[in-house]
Amino acid sequence: MVVGKRAAASGDGGVMLGGVLGLTGLLVHVGGCMMYAEAKGHSKWIGLVGLLTCVGLLISLMLPDRYRRVR
Repeated sequence: MVVGKRAAASGDGGVMLGGVLGLTGLLVHVGGCMMYAEAKGHSKWIGLVGLLTCVGLLISLMLPDRYRRVR
């Protein structure tokens, strides 16, 4: 997402490339947050907090783990 933002700010030629890179980065980030929420035992839709970028990632990290560890 950072590379996309810098490419978009570089000028006319980089706007399209920057938009594609930024959107791809955001989709990968949100997808990762969705998988992480599901791995912790929550609904994968809670992972949509990843749309809030870093704040969403912190929220995902603070979710309690619903799976009990059996030893």
